[in-house]
Amino acid sequence: MLEGKWKLLAICSIIFSIGHALRVLISPYLGVLQDALSLSYAQTVFLYSSYDIGYVAGLFSIFFFGGMRVVGRGVMVVPLIYLLGLISSFYSSSFLELFISRFILGFATGIYLTHGLDLLSYVFHREERGKMMGYHSIGSSVGRLYGSLIGGFISSIFGWREPFLLLAIISSLIAIPSLLKLKDVKIEVSSVRYKRLKKILPHILIYGIAFFFFLSSVSLFPLYFSNVIGLGSDVIGVLLAIVTLTTIVANPIIGVLSDRYEKRKVISALLLICTFLAIYLPHVENVWEAVFFSVILGVTVTSPIQIMLAIITYVASEEERSSAIGYFNGTTFLLSLIILNLFGKLIEFLGLKLVITLIGAVTLFGVFFTLRFLRD
Repeated sequence: MLEGKWKLLAICSIIFSIGHALRVLISPYLGVLQDALSLSYAQTVFLYSSYDIGYVAGLFSIFFFGGMRVVGRGVMVVPLIYLLGLISSFYSSSFLELFISRFILGFATGIYLTHGLDLLSYVFHREERGKMMGYHSIGSSVGRLYGSLIGGFISSIFGWREPFLLLAIISSLIAIPSLLKLKDVKIEVSSVRYKRLKKILPHILIYGIAFFFFLSSVSLFPLYFSNVIGLGSDVIGVLLAIVTLTTIVANPIIGVLSDRYEKRKVISALLLICTFLAIYLPHVENVWEAVFFSVILGVTVTSPIQIMLAIITYVASEEERSSAIGYFNGTTFLLSLIILNLFGKLIEFLGLKLVITLIGAVTLFGVFFTLRFLRD
């Protein structure tokens, strides 16, 4: 299994890349969708959140009902659901239809994360999991790279529907080798509902703050670039790609460092940088300052998330792991979505610049909370 586990990690990472491409696909042209569908800021943020609302539903479905006994099957079905959701998105003609389609896509990613991380945790020992999460996160980074570029350039050339069609083709191509590889993986588990919920409450809050910052970076930050600086969807797509390229380099390094040093100190340092970035963004006035911002953002935007995911894989027993991952991610995503949509509503009263500055207050609280309550 030693050689095979790296091939398995590669397949899982590729599937994970589609999930993250789908999350950010509409980020470069949120301003376009806002105008095309005549949406308010709150409605635009809610439309963006539809993917993650579906994601939360997928995670909680595993927590309450358990995962598939053969965990590989839970990974295999995901590219097929992606294909269905993307075709539905392409043919959507209203806010509600697009909302439902993105909900389906997010639900599939929730199914993947619980089964995929559970599967990988069986083949990678505890002392390797920080590194494993670092390499696994390359998939999410690559997905955000091509997702933001496809969303930015294809939408500016053809329109807002066509990015869904191209990703549907990519998803169908990835589904074939995934099915061939995973059909031979026969790891079976007895899923038990995770019950020690109070034990991970500090983890939930920290992870929720980290993910709220990430969601802001792919929703509110692009809206700032579009509506305040006046950048086009193609330029915003490039900026998001710069963030992702930096992340591809930084995440594996930070993953290794988190295995060697105290995870709470690493997370606190990353959240502190997030705080400075939120305070700095409202002062960005041109594309070159936006490029500098994007490079620094790439170092911190997802690295606290991967460290928290590594921690949760050994907080629970093997039987409870898929349920714990579902509860942990579902609860934290729900928390981060509530905060994100609250901030989306606040924009209508306080303005986009001030609300982005307030994001820094949330991450600063996360710094002190992590140092005080998180234990490796």
